[in-house]
Amino acid sequence: MEPPRLASPKQTARESANAIGGWQIILMAIQWFPGHMHLTRKAIAERIKDIDVVIEMIDARLPGSSANPMLAELIEGKPVLKVLSKQDMADPLRTQAWLGHYNALPGVRALAMDTSMTAPAKALKEACQVLAPCAAAWSNPCGC
Repeated sequence: MEPPRLASPKQTARESANAIGGWQIILMAIQWFPGHMHLTRKAIAERIKDIDVVIEMIDARLPGSSANPMLAELIEGKPVLKVLSKQDMADPLRTQAWLGHYNALPGVRALAMDTSMTAPAKALKEACQVLAPCAAAWSNPCGC
């Protein structure tokens, strides 16, 4: 059975309530893209030109669905370090497969991390330097 639909945009939720199989369904408009998300998207778009490497934190347990597709659109053309967090909670074979997938992409490096790492900042710094070696030489910029 197809769910009930609003007859017009001005119809209220109370007017659109229908009883189906003992359940009462109320249809209403939901704002799925809140204002703070719009403002954040604008801020990223404005600042991305000054960023040398984008560090994207994704969950190692579900890397494909925890990545934000809007971010991918905004950072297109920038070097990206994908950090798969919570690797200790993820399947090690699948984590390795995802690391291989991401590391095969041009301009992308991927690391798996968790809270047991003793020097996570060092690993992040080294990976960023591989992606943007000229930006890493702040004391002696090469001008490229």
